[in-house]
Amino acid sequence: MNLGAVWNAFLPIAASLRGDDPPVIDRAWLMAQGIEGDAPAVLRTLRQRVLPLLRDLERKAVLRSYSFLVHDRTSGVPCPPEDPSPYIHLRLVLNPVADARKLLPKEWVFVRRVKADKDEERAHNLIDRQAALYREIVEAAPGDNEVDVLRYVGQHLHFFANMSQMRVA
Repeated sequence: MNLGAVWNAFLPIAASLRGDDPPVIDRAWLMAQGIEGDAPAVLRTLRQRVLPLLRDLERKAVLRSYSFLVHDRTSGVPCPPEDPSPYIHLRLVLNPVADARKLLPKEWVFVRRVKADKDEERAHNLIDRQAALYREIVEAAPGDNEVDVLRYVGQHLHFFANMSQMRVA
């Protein structure tokens, strides 16, 4: 089965060093060494940059599937070793003739085509579906008030934690 062309692209987001200060609003903790993504900044970046981009790629009929995670240099972002920033790692599966370097805005960096690994295909399929569901939750959030959006998304994420009885952080 020809999945299409698989691309990775990265977008830097707000970050801070982990400290002892309690968060103002719940933050998304990265599985990285001493870096945390700021949940409002991640959500804002998703709403302002990632989701409109995905909608545009869908309108152009080039997007087959996608997923996005947050990573830093310790988890695979091809960035300079001194760069502590977390990045939104966007994985796109595009039509074979589509070139992500021509379709993505310049703020997306380290855009590269990657080899599709058949052994990882099943895992990526699940992550793609998870990303689509998360996108649906984010897009369903009412209004533009950032705190209300965070609460709405957080409530839905709470349902996942509740059904699994797992807390990740």
